[in-house]
Amino acid sequence: MLLASGYIAGGAISGIIIAFVQVVTRGFNAQITDWAEKYKRLLQRPECRLAGTAAFLALTIGLYLVGRSGKGQADRGRTQQTSLEG
Repeated sequence: MLLASGYIAGGAISGIIIAFVQVVTRGFNAQITDWAEKYKRLLQRPECRLAGTAAFLALTIGLYLVGRSGKGQADRGRTQQTSLEG
């Protein structure tokens, strides 16, 4: 539950930062669009899709492992607390 709250807060903070950057640097969007048009052929190659898929898979596995390890720690904390109370 705490991990999910962190994801929500991180998304909100990212949105605020992106909005701030858009307001402060008014030409930023145009520069990104020009860059994307310039390297369009390079970014559409199949190797780029494989690299993106590999990065997504690595993040997914990492987040799964973090979530799984955190669940075990929460259970251990409850067990210790119960044994101290009883």
